[in-house]
Amino acid sequence: MTFLGYRTDMPALMAAADLVVHPARYEAYGLGVHEALCCGVPAVVSASAGVAERFPHDLRPLLLQDVESVSELTSRLRTWRAAKDSFREHAVAFGAALGARTWDDMSRDLVAMIRS
Repeated sequence: MTFLGYRTDMPALMAAADLVVHPARYEAYGLGVHEALCCGVPAVVSASAGVAERFPHDLRPLLLQDVESVSELTSRLRTWRAAKDSFREHAVAFGAALGARTWDDMSRDLVAMIRS
């Protein structure tokens, strides 16, 4: 693990990543996780993060129920490592679905909610 500090070459770094680990105690959504998934990078993330609500069944084994638990984090990392190619495939498919949603789609949904 290497902490790189502020970077301007995130697309290249994300392309080189095998996994994103984001065990935040609180995350209203998790745009960094969303961006990683859009790049096809699986993510271990807190189950309470907003983005976790969108995780498909095949990526749910990477969700952390207790972000304070080192043993749970270790377990999630082992789970990922044992099937990393499969998790990558699921992340690519999920990322494509996330990336296909446009601002126009969101605007239509908001208008529909307001009207209802």
